[in-house]
Amino acid sequence: MSQAYYLVRVAPEISLKSRPVEQRFCSTLRANMQEAFSSVGAEVKIESSFSRFYVEVDSEYEYLFGRIFGISSYSKLDFTSSPDFNTLKSSIIRYSDSVAGKSFAVRVKRAHIKEYTSLEAERELGAILRPYAAKVDLENPDVIIYVDVTDKRALYFLNRVECLGGLPLGVEGKSLSLISGGFDSSISSWKMYKRGVKLDFLFCNLAGSQYERDVTLITKELVSSWSYGYKPHLYILNFQRVVADIQEKVYNPYAQIVLKRAFYRAGCMLADKLKLGSIVTGESIGQVSSQTLANLSVIDRASSKIVIRPLITDDKVDILRLSHKIGMYRFNEHVKEYCNITKKHPVTISSLRKIEEEESKLDSSLLNEAIDNVKQIKLDAFNVETLLQDYYFIDRIEDGDVVIDCRTLDQFKAWHYPTAVHMEFDQLAKSYSEFDKDKKYVIYCSYGVKSVLIAEKMQEVGFIAHSFQDGIRGIKKFIHD
Repeated sequence: MSQAYYLVRVAPEISLKSRPVEQRFCSTLRANMQEAFSSVGAEVKIESSFSRFYVEVDSEYEYLFGRIFGISSYSKLDFTSSPDFNTLKSSIIRYSDSVAGKSFAVRVKRAHIKEYTSLEAERELGAILRPYAAKVDLENPDVIIYVDVTDKRALYFLNRVECLGGLPLGVEGKSLSLISGGFDSSISSWKMYKRGVKLDFLFCNLAGSQYERDVTLITKELVSSWSYGYKPHLYILNFQRVVADIQEKVYNPYAQIVLKRAFYRAGCMLADKLKLGSIVTGESIGQVSSQTLANLSVIDRASSKIVIRPLITDDKVDILRLSHKIGMYRFNEHVKEYCNITKKHPVTISSLRKIEEEESKLDSSLLNEAIDNVKQIKLDAFNVETLLQDYYFIDRIEDGDVVIDCRTLDQFKAWHYPTAVHMEFDQLAKSYSEFDKDKKYVIYCSYGVKSVLIAEKMQEVGFIAHSFQDGIRGIKKFIHD
């Protein structure tokens, strides 16, 4: 492992805020970065300067910059120097090997420097490197050398990695997200994170312990990977009696809308207890019968809170693409659809009068009963091992075990168990059926959540497969012990 230094840039919209607001946002971003690195046991030093940060951390954990909202981009620094022009010229020669036989360009950015202009610096620094390179190419060079200069220091680097942008988690308050385990509710929650909103989660359980287990696992993964800056709770309501009442008493074509309104009422009742002013849902216009504009208007009337719908104009293809991108697809795809309780010909244009007439047949005490018996889980302290049977987990590796690292390639390259082979989560989920069943497999990921999902699926079809307990932390502890 090796300590590295990084220049971290905040999202442009943060820099456009008034100075007090910008400082508050940057303070929150700094705290979120600190928490992200601490969550994986990394030692980190963070120094701030206007709308950028200088971060010292082991290069193994570089991937976390891409998971922290509010970061526009980052660059791994090659070295630094004092900002005077003579030092710049004597330092730039260190890139002579990097440009050898290649086209190149020098990009200089200054702040609070009057001794020279950026253009002057680019010309003179480029002239120093020109004898070592094939040519100067300002349009499409093979190598770009970046020099960022302030009145305190000059920073030299060759790369710029784009990140998520958005706002730091927490700067826009908190809301309650209605999560079902499907693609839409996970992605809508992620989009709220990107806009700086902290979330607690409400799950209305329609189908028993297996459904609860799946949704808890999905929410744990979403939070572990993206909620740096807030430690959320998952609230679980037993909604089975509510659903049974709807199925028995409501004219079936209206059942889906009545159920959605019950979700909203439950969300608002819990939001009142938590002192929250809004709820978040995953609806998209026209995606299913209950999400026509006419039906959404009727469903909205059941809410006493602002209803935020981050996906309202998104196509399903876009939602699935983003689910793949953020690593949630394989979790969401295996969750069954339980909330569709309309057997045939669901109404697409409903009226509030008719829906309220159907709702008058229901036992309203059932919803209050569900709220009174809400189950609360603190997700950061929740251990996946308590959710799944012990035989899915293992805490050691034996000779002959096939060890599979299912994290990203960058994470694997930064550090991996010495005998591990790399296969990213999506690829592993598609191809494990082709493995040799006579071998024993030990799978690990960052937190032990993705790997246990694969281990469970492999065991179901006859493989000897386990997830390494506590993910990367667990496997490192095993090595050091």
